[in-house]
Amino acid sequence: MEQTYSGNLQLGRLVADAVVEIERLGYSRRSRNRYRAIWEHLIEFSRQKQLGNEFSADLAVRFLEEHRVRDKQVDGPGAGWRRHVAVGVKVLADFAKTGRIQRAVTEVQAIHLAPTMQHTLHD
Repeated sequence: MEQTYSGNLQLGRLVADAVVEIERLGYSRRSRNRYRAIWEHLIEFSRQKQLGNEFSADLAVRFLEEHRVRDKQVDGPGAGWRRHVAVGVKVLADFAKTGRIQRAVTEVQAIHLAPTMQHTLHD
């Protein structure tokens, strides 16, 4: 999906497209569910605060301020998504800007691993 978003970014559509993209990229079910939870909370936040139905930097900042993980308990039931909220919003913002989701890549040669672990990573 090589699509660049510009102008009015309808939030529901953007999230739906981002979910399709992370599925296409082969993200695990757990990761997909985590991103989906964050993005659904963002949509609900936008509705509750009557901020419109468009993705914007202002919406992202307000959402992050509202859900500041440092100030609240994140280990309680149903709050696991909050540990990852900043990354989830950044991924959606990048997707809104570029139309792509870039998976994080770790340079394995830069890490000193035990030989058995190196073998595991190559499999």
